[in-house]
Amino acid sequence: MIENNDNNAVIYFDKAHKIRGSKSVDHYHDCLEVYYMKDGACNYFIDDKSHRVEPGDVVFIPQGVIHKTNYESEYHARWLLNCSYSYLPNSVLPYINKIPHLFKRSKLTEECERVMLKIGEEYSQKDSFSNDAIQGLIYELIFLLVRNSSSQSASYSGNVIVEQAVKYIQDN
Repeated sequence: MIENNDNNAVIYFDKAHKIRGSKSVDHYHDCLEVYYMKDGACNYFIDDKSHRVEPGDVVFIPQGVIHKTNYESEYHARWLLNCSYSYLPNSVLPYINKIPHLFKRSKLTEECERVMLKIGEEYSQKDSFSNDAIQGLIYELIFLLVRNSSSQSASYSGNVIVEQAVKYIQDN
């Protein structure tokens, strides 16, 4: 369910560096997730697809979508944004589930990195303007992803055998 009630608005930003390789368990969020891989590599399992995520890649996961990570590198650095749908512009809500899960290193992901860096700065600042500034930056980030969705559809980089195994396990 999409929440547009400001009392339920949630935003979380984490800029983590030198994280020792790890893996997560299947999980989902009641908000969307935007993940930027700064350094290292991982396999990102989203629904029944496997994506190889490398430095400069952006991962987009709508609320309620099951996902997990498995890091290949000993150390990695990543930026993570979770936010409620109430932070999103209403004009993009019909497109959220059509945004690709993975955007590979490109001019677009460089722009996403720039915007996420600014979100992190505002998140740390926490003054009386931060919430509105963060919402404006989230608008910019989501508009970037929606406007560039069609150009990313051919950049899927998953492993078909792994996907078939994951789908079989989920179905059974």
